Amino acid sequence: MAADTSALPHDGLKFWQFMIAGSVAGMAEHMAMFPVDTIKTQMQALSSCPLNSATVNQAIRSILKSDGATGFYRGIAAMGIGAGPATPPTSPSTSCAIGASPAGTLAAARPRTPRREPGGGSVMIRPGDM
Repeated sequence: MAADTSALPHDGLKFWQFMIAGSVAGMAEHMAMFPVDTIKTQMQALSSCPLNSATVNQAIRSILKSDGATGFYRGIAAMGIGAGPATPPTSPSTSCAIGASPAGTLAAARPRTPRREPGGGSVMIRPGDM
């Protein structure tokens, strides 16, 4: 049975404010990571096979040689326009998932750490279970 999350506070934000905040956050994240993604894509393009992979330095030099410093940001406008409408739907659903979990936390989704048992087996434990 799903918990009723309609009465949960969302930092005092109305739904439309929450959607705009999610949009701005998503656009900021995508734009901040765009140069890193450009380097990764260039590394993939320079590599003809996995045995002959390109390095980060080779990718950076290739971008600078062909397009200059602006090459790291070529296409960022199209990505930013696409990220704006794509991100907001995930913000409320993530918030609802967090609010619907026990005690308002995602306790069940916390990372588990393997612990060795004396008999040689291992069990998964969550931080705080010990």
